[in-house]
Amino acid sequence: MSLAYDSVPDGYFSIFKEIADIVVTLINGGARIGDEFVPDISVGQHWAKHWADNDLARRFGDRRKYSHSYPEYFPQSASNPQYPYCYPDAALGEFRRWIREIYLPEKFPDYLKSKERQGALPPSFSELALAALEARGKPKALAGGRG
Repeated sequence: MSLAYDSVPDGYFSIFKEIADIVVTLINGGARIGDEFVPDISVGQHWAKHWADNDLARRFGDRRKYSHSYPEYFPQSASNPQYPYCYPDAALGEFRRWIREIYLPEKFPDYLKSKERQGALPPSFSELALAALEARGKPKALAGGRG
């Protein structure tokens, strides 16, 4: 996390930094965040689709890329630096609404279950993680999937 702490240009936010509370909740629940479990990629892909499908650049301004490097012990570091998108701060409220109302209840449970199937998460971790997120004030829809 420290590699991405201060790499985003002023006036923009990054997916990685914005989902830190979710990642910490997952770590506290037993997830090992590593090269096979990088939730910001999933969030970033779904958010980028939402951004484009809803023409949010017209409303908030253009997104831009910034330089990010994975730690040397991640296989992804072979292609460092990476250039993910960052988004105008003006869109932060929309992002937070989207992650709370769309991503967490509709996309995240499937992401967690896919990581369980791949062996990146222990069996039944999804239910524990979703319960932990709900306890931290995330949407109740997480407990039973969509809602």
